[in-house]
Amino acid sequence: MGLTRIYEASTLSIDSQPSAKHILRLKQRQFYTWALETMASSSFHAPTLVSILVLLLGNSRAQLTPDFYEDSCPDLLNIVQAQVEIAVQNEKRMGASLLRLFFHDCFVN
Repeated sequence: MGLTRIYEASTLSIDSQPSAKHILRLKQRQFYTWALETMASSSFHAPTLVSILVLLLGNSRAQLTPDFYEDSCPDLLNIVQAQVEIAVQNEKRMGASLLRLFFHDCFVN
């Protein structure tokens, strides 16, 4: 964290009070410095890198539309319907299970 301390010392005078915006910038800089130092260390593991990337890049706003598969798989609805019918014939509770799955996992806003 040596780089962060040098930055803090160079931007604050002894008698000044840092603003909330300035403190936030310092905290962000501390995090990025820590992340870079951690990634450069020999004890760093790939799962940690993946976790950091997911946290930093996970704020995606991609939207799926009803006609999303219209070009790549125009017969999708018929295929899904046929497979669900087969699954319900094999296991009577499957319809209720799928409905519950969609209600709890897919319709959350």
